Amino acid sequence: GLASASKRASRMASHGTSYLLSSAGLSLTSEATVAVAEGRAVQIARAEVLQCPDGVAALRIDKRFFAKSVEVICSECPSALKELLTDRGAMETYFNFVSELKGLAIPPSKEAVRQVRDKFKDAFRKHTITIFCCHTKSKQPTRWISFVDRGYQPNYHEEHAWRVQDECCLM
Repeated sequence: GLASASKRASRMASHGTSYLLSSAGLSLTSEATVAVAEGRAVQIARAEVLQCPDGVAALRIDKRFFAKSVEVICSECPSALKELLTDRGAMETYFNFVSELKGLAIPPSKEAVRQVRDKFKDAFRKHTITIFCCHTKSKQPTRWISFVDRGYQPNYHEEHAWRVQDECCLM
């Protein structure tokens, strides 16, 4: 509702890569760890985080995701994502989306994930949400789904969205 909308509006996270190291320099700071757990950032390397701007939440899609049941994934939904989905009335759509992703062969191809995204993009759009399949190109690629609340980010485009020429498996 209104209270969570103003909370999201008051957060000033910049979109981009942050190097958030602990004093030992071997792990993320507690602030970065919380941001990742809440879905406000994606950990893309041991001590590197990609922060989401306000109105954008991330769900990492990796081996741990596919090892969990749909019920566990939905019950452990990152708080920023859950807030966005709840505010927009899209929790049931999210549950169905996760169920469809979990039905894919392991490891799923990017094309298979893209097909699930395409199947659900209109359902999410009805809730004023756009979804992007995202990845980083690195030694250890990271893959996630970005959920964009168009009420807060009407013109946002995910710079890490998959392109047709970026073919590889998801994990």
